[in-house]
Amino acid sequence: MQIEEIRKQTKKSGLDTRALDVPITALIRTIHKSDGKPTCFRTDKRWSCSEACEWAPDCKKLVAAWQR
Repeated sequence: MQIEEIRKQTKKSGLDTRALDVPITALIRTIHKSDGKPTCFRTDKRWSCSEACEWAPDCKKLVAAWQR
């Protein structure tokens, strides 16, 4: 996942691009919420999420709990 991709997505969703100093996971969840999608990025819900999303490969990577 590249920060430039996230910047493009925030602009496309009409979100304030100054929000980029928040954690990437929170930013992606905010994008999902504004698009009306479930906010399951890197949460325990990710394993049962059937939503087709561009962040699915990054979402379903194994990461330490403290990084979610």
